Amino acid sequence: MRAGLPTLPGVYALILFCPRERRIAVGALGVRRFPAGWYVYVGSACGPGGLRGRAGRHLGGGRGSPRWHIDFLRRAAAARELWCLPGAPARAEHRLATLFACSPEASVPVPRFGASDCRCRAHLFAFAAKPRPEPLAAHLAGLAGPGGGPLRVFSLPLRTADLAKAPEMVYSPRKRLGRRTGKR
Repeated sequence: MRAGLPTLPGVYALILFCPRERRIAVGALGVRRFPAGWYVYVGSACGPGGLRGRAGRHLGGGRGSPRWHIDFLRRAAAARELWCLPGAPARAEHRLATLFACSPEASVPVPRFGASDCRCRAHLFAFAAKPRPEPLAAHLAGLAGPGGGPLRVFSLPLRTADLAKAPEMVYSPRKRLGRRTGKR
């Protein structure tokens, strides 16, 4: 039985939905326009608590003092899924961002969003339709590295960050392994 997100370090993609256009002040990036639609934010979780600790902060809805660019957007956009690669090194964050940047369905709504400490164009990508993890699963297989696992996708309840109740899908490079559910 799954106890929720692992405390392992890794990389993740937070899938967000913004129901209407918003203008949001994003720290040093200034006031930016965010059209209604789907967003993917890419990050790494290599500090204390690993993926569980970082995701817990992001899924809290941007409460408290904003620290990262995503904290500003989380106040206006709902988290709908969390895709994670347990065991992936921090540098895999940039490879994952590159995969999204190369997607023909993706656009960069705010250059440098989430990427103020690297050379990536951005770590936030906009989509007209909800992105799907299946096309990425094969590309992500090599990112996890030794001791890492397959892509894990958590479907988040609409108004809660309780990952113990979130359905989970596990994707291997070759096939979808199946649905796991937490306690209800």
